[in-house]
Amino acid sequence: MEARVDHREIPRRRSLKGARIISPGGWTAVTCTVRNLSADGAMLRAVNFIGVSTKFTLVFDDGNLP
Repeated sequence: MEARVDHREIPRRRSLKGARIISPGGWTAVTCTVRNLSADGAMLRAVNFIGVSTKFTLVFDDGNLP
């Protein structure tokens, strides 16, 4: 089995952090897990993304921003 090659310009770091997706205005929050992270993106896992805007704030469970 071959290892996958990452062709992104900015490599992502593996992660397994709890976080919340906060909608603009802070009206809704969706619990998620950050699987990997870079300066320009992240892979998020959640049970349901229904109602999540394309623009949002990501806040780690420890209160930090990415």
